[in-house]
Amino acid sequence: MVETVADTCEIAGMTTNVNGRNRNIDGYGGSQVTVTGQITMKVKFKASLSKTAQ
Repeated sequence: MVETVADTCEIAGMTTNVNGRNRNIDGYGGSQVTVTGQITMKVKFKASLSKTAQ
């Protein structure tokens, strides 16, 4: 049996950041791309859970 702990779950906010730079030094290195992000979730938990679930 599978039991969930939340009634609802949604994304409340999200941010992303992308940085690119050329690391080419004397013909070596190439390009670098860095991607970072943050997601904020909004979760409403159930009022009660089954005691049999472990």
